Amino acid sequence: MALINRHIHYLLLCSLIILAGCSDKKQVPPGLPAPQAFKPDSGFMLIATGINYDVIVRPPAESDPWESERVRGYNGPVLIESIFEKVYSGTMTAYDIATGTPLSTQSVRSLERDMGTDRSQVSKLQFTEDWYYNASTGEIKKVVRSLALGYDYIDSQGRMFGYKALFMIVPGE
Repeated sequence: MALINRHIHYLLLCSLIILAGCSDKKQVPPGLPAPQAFKPDSGFMLIATGINYDVIVRPPAESDPWESERVRGYNGPVLIESIFEKVYSGTMTAYDIATGTPLSTQSVRSLERDMGTDRSQVSKLQFTEDWYYNASTGEIKKVVRSLALGYDYIDSQGRMFGYKALFMIVPGE
């Protein structure tokens, strides 16, 4: 009987641990400021929050031609240069992607050196957005909550292995 009670207690404890770890809420890194709230005009309703997706803005040459076509209107140097200038001047804060803690200018410079100091190497952007919809007009507004920058991670044999994160910003902060 004692063995059965011990097993029941063990199963209950395991169940509680598993349930405590399950959550439908998207975890926001601690320390990240709240984004500028969109003040929707009358008729707009929030239809999605915390939508997160990647855009490869510098597709590999050997990729599907559609990958390049999808981003042909992207003017990357203007955006990337502006972000770095604002971070280095202190008018924009860069955040660690994993923890959400602010990064020092020295940390950002170190991350940029790791990339090779060629800002045109930023090849991936990751957006987190809220989406609003006006049912009477059919209009959709997207509000960017955060933007993360990444670049191609090349392995020791010179092959692209994936993407490496630089930092994240909160537009309009």
